[in-house]
Amino acid sequence: MMQDLVVEPGRIITVLRRRVEELTYENAVLSAAVDQQREEINALRGPTVQVIVPGRPAKFALRLVAYAPNGPRLGVLPQHNGFELGDPLNDVPGLKVSYPTAGLNAGVLAGHCEIAVEYAVDGGPWAEPPNARFLRIKRGGDEIDRTGARSYDCPGWAWMLRKVVLYPNNALVDGKRPFNAVSPGAILATFIQEGQARGALPGLSFDFSAAHDSAGEPWSKTLTLAVEPGKDLLAVLINLGEQGVIDWRMQGRSLQVFNPDTVLGADRASGPAPIDLRFGRDVTEAPDTGTLEDAASAILIGGEAGLSVEATNPAAVAPWGRWETYQSQGGVKDSGTALLLAQNALERIGRERVQITRGLMFDAARWLPFAHYEPGDYLLAPGDSAVMQSLRLRQITLSIDKDGSIGGNVVLNDRFLEREIRLARQAQGILDGGVSSGGSGGDPAPETNNRTPAAPEGLIVDPVAYLDENGFARGQVTATWGEVAADVAGVALDIDGYELFARVNQAGALWMQIAVTDETTAAFSPLVVGTEYAFKVRATSAGVKGSSPSRS
Repeated sequence: MMQDLVVEPGRIITVLRRRVEELTYENAVLSAAVDQQREEINALRGPTVQVIVPGRPAKFALRLVAYAPNGPRLGVLPQHNGFELGDPLNDVPGLKVSYPTAGLNAGVLAGHCEIAVEYAVDGGPWAEPPNARFLRIKRGGDEIDRTGARSYDCPGWAWMLRKVVLYPNNALVDGKRPFNAVSPGAILATFIQEGQARGALPGLSFDFSAAHDSAGEPWSKTLTLAVEPGKDLLAVLINLGEQGVIDWRMQGRSLQVFNPDTVLGADRASGPAPIDLRFGRDVTEAPDTGTLEDAASAILIGGEAGLSVEATNPAAVAPWGRWETYQSQGGVKDSGTALLLAQNALERIGRERVQITRGLMFDAARWLPFAHYEPGDYLLAPGDSAVMQSLRLRQITLSIDKDGSIGGNVVLNDRFLEREIRLARQAQGILDGGVSSGGSGGDPAPETNNRTPAAPEGLIVDPVAYLDENGFARGQVTATWGEVAADVAGVALDIDGYELFARVNQAGALWMQIAVTDETTAAFSPLVVGTEYAFKVRATSAGVKGSSPSRS
């Protein structure tokens, strides 16, 4: 027989609740016992050792390192609140840093020091790239800021080159120091060597010479210049860079100067493995800025003795029709030279100038700044219409926040200077003279007494081809030489003017006088394109002709 068992549901719940309470109590007792045993074991073992498993190193990392002025390394500045650096081509870089007053090595920043930015790739060794040494010369802060953060605006080490100026000597001509047919290296070395002899810039070094650039290559250009005493080295350096005579940069405290478009103009956009910055991998964000402010389709050149020459550019961008501009060219006396200058100017102002900015990515990037490219290089990058093309890198800008996150961008094609900077540089003035053109006139000197003028030094002849009004190729030359201010014995002499001669560079060919001028530069056109000519110049004084150095 089977007997039915009847159990009330409430009684079952009560029994289960009691059993759960019993198990909970037993578990607590066991846990306490286990904890006690663990503490006894740890006491027998000694201090606890914490093992940290290293993670994956950052693909691209930046850090700050402090140096004494002109001195040794002081240490890393690891506790910054972020910093930003800008590295332009042929210009002074800049660094902005925020650092807490309680941060490690903050006392170093409170005094005078240098700050280097270093980079590392994939956990590799740290390296200081070019143009990455800065001067802690400007600071700011808020005394009621509880965080104690201080800001530092630091120009690149090249800024210090403005602190050495050219002094006068006993060879002044018209109050200026002549540099006749010399290399850029000779001019820059003169500034540095004379300044350091006076005690200026003792920490500066340079690795170029009067004969070779910093890459060991012979200088590609010679110059005849007249420089005013008081002109500073940085102004000359930037000026020569803007004229396309040199490219330059700083490596630490060392000034490096190169022939233009060589070391700092490497073509990395072509070949079997080009440096290609691509959307979604290397770059993001693609703002472009274009301007027609300087554009013109017609230009009027004003020269000497009422000379006026007009040139037009039918291919110029002209959405509102003809735009005109004017350019005064003192010393230009022939229409061929004026037309050449007009055509060169229209090439620069006949298009829209476009500054192309590309934001950088780092985690997935194939190519990284400093490690694979630097300002001056030609890179394959998305252009104004997002089409891959060869573009010159004008500036690298990098930033890092206090958490170590890195951002930045590159500026390609054109680089726009702020109006204030541009006007300030114009106020400094372009050097008297220039590449294969230049020199200056002088005030009358004492009576001649039939003495023979010395031969002009530094004769340079710069040939250029141009198209005449009928579309035919013609040749034009601009000759430059150093001013004569003495006779063959070195005694001061009153010079009336100069005579420039030319002939076809063949034995027995006749010399022809092509210019008479009271200046140290003269131009002549037209000449036959493809023909080699020889030139010579001499000074005259009260009818007495001087000797004539020649140049082919």
